[in-house]
Amino acid sequence: MTTVSVVVASYRRSWALPLSLGSLVKQTRRPEEVVVVLKPSGDGSEEVVEGFSKRLNIKLVTQREGNMVDAALLGIRKARGDLLIFLDDDALAEERWVEKYLRLFNALSDAGGIGGIVYKAFKARNSIIKVNEYFYVEKRPVIGPHRRPLEMFKGYCGFIADSGLQGGFRCASTLARDIVFPGVNMAWRREAIAGVEGSLSRAFRESRICTSNEQYLAVHARMKGYHVYRALDPEVSPIVWHIHHELSLQREPVKSEYWRIYDLSYNYWRLKALALPMSFPRYLLGLAIMSKRHPHVRLPAALHGLVRGAVFYSKARRSLTTR
Repeated sequence: MTTVSVVVASYRRSWALPLSLGSLVKQTRRPEEVVVVLKPSGDGSEEVVEGFSKRLNIKLVTQREGNMVDAALLGIRKARGDLLIFLDDDALAEERWVEKYLRLFNALSDAGGIGGIVYKAFKARNSIIKVNEYFYVEKRPVIGPHRRPLEMFKGYCGFIADSGLQGGFRCASTLARDIVFPGVNMAWRREAIAGVEGSLSRAFRESRICTSNEQYLAVHARMKGYHVYRALDPEVSPIVWHIHHELSLQREPVKSEYWRIYDLSYNYWRLKALALPMSFPRYLLGLAIMSKRHPHVRLPAALHGLVRGAVFYSKARRSLTTR
């Protein structure tokens, strides 16, 4: 690994962007470039980016349309580094963040992607309070008939099952093969995700919140022969603090839950389009089990994802047939 590109996608976060970019200024090993993908909102974010242009080698990319996956893809296309590290616009990286990622990738020659630790931060009146508490509550699904790992994920503590759903258990080590981690703090070897742009864009075109796009990247890396890791030891893991604020999805829990389940249901068809050997009966069983909790929200969301995903897969198959 010789060159590093950090990708930051931003929309209506002029209040948080100085904190995110400011944490990159303080890196013990600065990235060669910072690709900021900005969707214009008139909130002054452009001026924030311009203010950091003398301290960071910033490449500003304007996103005219699309969702968060399209923003990430713009970043991938414009970045030139050997290593692509992703940071949310409302997250702060520790000072050794880039340095730690480089050490991990140099030590793990088979690593295509690595996810780090995400802690909580809170916005006070004139400061940010960081706490060493995980931002995301870890709830690993139990193993069952609908959560048997695909062959390509045998030995992983977080995996894609042959139902198309995610499965897993608590990792036995602090550096384990695992694909279940959030995109707020992740890094990918460029060659491991090269060529993913077209299929990823099509797969998430109908998604509102793009749940599990990180796992789609992991599948792509595995298909190229790379493994994907998650680092959980704070001494070696790259750490970011994700700001917990009122503009996050938690303010609309029902709406957020609907689109999360929709994406999880749709994922079966996204992965089937990649020719993964999955079981449709186990997929249906998984949807039924998943919908037992909060059925008034989850059941219609699962059926919506099933129908729309099947339409997507049918179009994808026709496209391949006519080529």
